[in-house]
Amino acid sequence: MSIRRTVAAFATALALGASGLLVSSGPAWAGVAPTQVAAAVDPCEYVFLTNGGSEGLAVTCAGHPFRAFVSCQKGDIETYRNFGALVPSGGTSTAWCTQGDFLIGGGGAQT
Repeated sequence: MSIRRTVAAFATALALGASGLLVSSGPAWAGVAPTQVAAAVDPCEYVFLTNGGSEGLAVTCAGHPFRAFVSCQKGDIETYRNFGALVPSGGTSTAWCTQGDFLIGGGGAQT
């Protein structure tokens, strides 16, 4: 794993951990398989996704309509945020970074 991907994976784990989530890191951070992230307080489940050079987050929440969001990094400095579809309670919303960019954070935003 390159240093950039290691830093991006660490930043994602740190961001999710700081928001009260427990991260089960494993091969997913290397882009091999999805990783389930268990919520400590948040009624949402998070799965890190990879597909052909793109990184994303699938979010399933209970209790309210919501949409997934991802914070992404392009290059060394530029960051941006993308949003998934608005879904009802119990649904799954997925948001993706642009191909080649790095996922640095994300979650479910209640609407």
